[in-house]
Amino acid sequence: MRMFRRADAPEQAADDYACQTDGMIGLGCGARSYTSALHYSFDYAVDMREVRKIIDDYTATEDFSRAEVGRYVDADEARRRHLLQSLLQAGGMRLTDYAERFGTAPADDFPAELGRFAARGWLDDSAPKGLLRLSPDGRALRRARPRALLRLRTGRHGRVRTEVSPAVDLTILYRGPLASCDYDCPYCPFAKRRDSREQLRADRAALERFTGWAAAQTNGDRLSVLLTPWGEGLVRSWYRRALTELSRMPHVRRVAIQTNLSCRTDWLTEAGADLGTLALWCTYHPGQTPYDRFLAKCRELTLRGVRFSVGVVGFPEHLEEARRLRAALPSEVYLWVNAAEGRTYTDEEAGHWTALDPLFPYSRHPHRSAGLPCRTGESVISSDGEGTVRRCHFVRAELGNLYDGSYRQALRPRACPLAVCDCHIGYVHLETLPLYDVFAGGVLERVPRAPAALSQGQQIGPLRLDVIT
Repeated sequence: MRMFRRADAPEQAADDYACQTDGMIGLGCGARSYTSALHYSFDYAVDMREVRKIIDDYTATEDFSRAEVGRYVDADEARRRHLLQSLLQAGGMRLTDYAERFGTAPADDFPAELGRFAARGWLDDSAPKGLLRLSPDGRALRRARPRALLRLRTGRHGRVRTEVSPAVDLTILYRGPLASCDYDCPYCPFAKRRDSREQLRADRAALERFTGWAAAQTNGDRLSVLLTPWGEGLVRSWYRRALTELSRMPHVRRVAIQTNLSCRTDWLTEAGADLGTLALWCTYHPGQTPYDRFLAKCRELTLRGVRFSVGVVGFPEHLEEARRLRAALPSEVYLWVNAAEGRTYTDEEAGHWTALDPLFPYSRHPHRSAGLPCRTGESVISSDGEGTVRRCHFVRAELGNLYDGSYRQALRPRACPLAVCDCHIGYVHLETLPLYDVFAGGVLERVPRAPAALSQGQQIGPLRLDVIT
């Protein structure tokens, strides 16, 4: 993009353009423009077919004297826009600048909004007098979702106004006390571990309590749930029952579980689970189950119409089995590869795994995360069997309790406090990575939006990495 200035415009600093006060005339297809009272643009699209149509229409246009898409900017919206765009600047906003333009103070025009910012820790209390500036947590929103600062929607008369809704879209990673597993994988600390009857009863009671809590969330909240037990859950009847019940709740968008698929699969259809909501994250462990048996389970899932992904841990001894499995699975079933913990891959080794899973580069190295915006703690939380809520499984600081509702007051945008994040169920929520786009509609079950393309070795979406090498 280029900026052109009128020849007789007064000289200012090198960065003298201010989007909150200066107008802009956009030139070219898709450009947008705004003056003090009007905001308008040409049509815009993302889909390639629509983009081509817009370009064709633009090149055929002879009369550019009127805008096809636009809106008038009233005084209220001008104030709101000035406040938002000023706060998104690293240096903040001088109160005198606002007063000179509008003749009022931001606290007078937006007392509720700024009060909410302060209560959530988004404002910098150490800013010099006369300067309104975001705190580090607030600044994290500049690169993440600036709309979280001012939640906007259009009112009856087309005016944009702020609204705080009590309903939330919440993803919950649930992990109860279950720790027993029927496999003895050498790379897992819970291999062949046995829980006592008392421990199993406690795990059952905890999961039933969680399911009952989810059923009671009829206040408009929309829930997505991923069960991530340390042990194998689906060999336990209460996990199968919980998944079935959760899948039938109208306010649950998705419920999924991580599983080794050692259980039977007929419960998925016999118990009446909603297969439009329920999904499985399956892991194949060579040496723990016969290849033919695991493949047969995958085929059963496909025949039953179950949404699922399949993966392996990237040990050299698993490579040939993974290749064999990829060749046998339908193209629409995504086969993912997790980098083995603590293992360093040469480029040649990584190339072998990437040929099976084009998204393996995301798993190959830990991701730098310190200070970066992450959805955990705002729209994603972790809960243990007692209802203790944390932002994720890897940050131990507590946010409150699920069952007394105290966690809700703590939901807000946050930067990651850890130096690195090296687990998929953690870094998938980093807002600096494009994985919510890559896995659109299948974040919890690890199913990308175009699994057939991936199975053919095609990359979907931009491969942007910020990793420790």
